[in-house]
Amino acid sequence: MRLVLVLLLPLFLFASKALVELDIDRGQEFFVSKKFNATLKVKTTAFSISDLDVNLGENSDFVIVEPSSAAYISSEEIGDERYQFSVYEYGLYPLKANALSLKPFKVNFSVSSGYGQPKEHFSLETSQKELFISSPKGAKGFVLATPDLSVKTSFSDNKKSYKVGDAITQTLTIIALDVPDVLIRKVAFSEIDGFKRYENESRLSQEKKDKSLISKRTQSCTYIFKQDGNYTIPAQTIEWYNTQTFKLMSASTKAYSFEVIGEVLEESSAKEKVALQKSLYIAFGIVLFILLFSYSLFRYKRRKNKNRYALEKRINPIDN
Repeated sequence: MRLVLVLLLPLFLFASKALVELDIDRGQEFFVSKKFNATLKVKTTAFSISDLDVNLGENSDFVIVEPSSAAYISSEEIGDERYQFSVYEYGLYPLKANALSLKPFKVNFSVSSGYGQPKEHFSLETSQKELFISSPKGAKGFVLATPDLSVKTSFSDNKKSYKVGDAITQTLTIIALDVPDVLIRKVAFSEIDGFKRYENESRLSQEKKDKSLISKRTQSCTYIFKQDGNYTIPAQTIEWYNTQTFKLMSASTKAYSFEVIGEVLEESSAKEKVALQKSLYIAFGIVLFILLFSYSLFRYKRRKNKNRYALEKRINPIDN
């Protein structure tokens, strides 16, 4: 037993230590949908850190963007020991205002004390953070905070009048700067009496351009006209918060007005009915002509045979 303790003593004396910290600069602006940074530090007295796995927990009040680049490494003295640490930058976007809790991140990783040394595994948690999130004055509900936002709409046709049964498709595109595409909320298309509406699935995309993130949501909706009348597909308005001017702003599409005519469809149906009746009359005439022609031909052949029989009787009276 004493021998075992002697053998294990170096492990207790020289075992690596590790800890995790999540730092948030309180000097940042905490605003609905506006990005703020959180710095995760993984520290150890060992030589290296590997196999990092971060579970962001149940933080449904935030959109959390994981680091897009590798961590940087630094070191510091803590007490009488030197710790080296890896730093990871996370971007957080609050989804609502008022007091929110950023729940702990669960961090799993391994450390090594050098070449040929066995790895040690750690499962640690960051501390919970309490934050107060503001929202723009006068805003109703969620408002996207971005340096720039634009909205465009287009229609598959731009006529002044349509027929009952016709259809058009409205496409709406929202473009925002320096926010993830998932933060761009869907716009509700208008319910219009006299129309059937079929909304298509949204498409999200984002790309880096000139050090900026350009995000886009594209929506489309097809309207089928069920009754005649004068209609307007109303403009859609999107509120957003300009992070450069610090003002609440709005972007709107144009309304589209047109007429749906039912008589044109009825007139067209009447013409089709007349054309069908005309075709039936012609077909009936052709059949009647064939029948009359066949009957006439039959009578002609019968009369011809009868005359031939009479002629033969006159020529050969004895045979008969």
